[in-house]
Amino acid sequence: MGIGVMLPCTVLRADAPATKPVAAADNGDSPEVKVVRDTLLDWDKNTFKHTLEQERKLYHTTNDREASFMDFVAHENWEESKTQEVVRQKWGAEAEAEFAHFLAGSTLEDDRNCKIKVDGDHATVTWENIKDSTPLHLIKVDGHWLVDGHAMYEEATKDDPTKEPDQIPTVKLMKQFAEDIKAGKYDDADAFMDDVKSKFKPGDGN
Repeated sequence: MGIGVMLPCTVLRADAPATKPVAAADNGDSPEVKVVRDTLLDWDKNTFKHTLEQERKLYHTTNDREASFMDFVAHENWEESKTQEVVRQKWGAEAEAEFAHFLAGSTLEDDRNCKIKVDGDHATVTWENIKDSTPLHLIKVDGHWLVDGHAMYEEATKDDPTKEPDQIPTVKLMKQFAEDIKAGKYDDADAFMDDVKSKFKPGDGN
């Protein structure tokens, strides 16, 4: 997903599906679903703290074309997560949600309540409360849940498999938003969102 260092392009081996009986977890999630949800929540809490190289390792790809595209996406998502955290620290979870949802992204609170379907080594995450959000596909590789870059690439090229997916850079814009917030440019979260909507089209970048 991104710019610069490419992800490894070798096909990684996914673990075999668990065969033990599924028991209900305390919060209503099955054990398999709980592992996926805990992974999402960990990303919510820590992605903005990652290095770019750490972020790139969260995406699984199977060939060079997928790796190039997902390297780009990883960079965009990483920068967006850092700006999202700045919004949260400045104006709180509600403002963060408005910003994230405008970009069809999710927050910690969203991921605590999203729907997760696990089928062996594959999982699909959906958010009913986020307009224009698309399902997130995950894959378990060597015991760890990663973003399924192969599935994302196929979705991005379904209309024309011969054409590379659009790559609309937003890294500079995200950095500028974060810097402007820290510099006190905006009177409040509403002023910030007005600026975001004037400069950033939903669906750009990711």
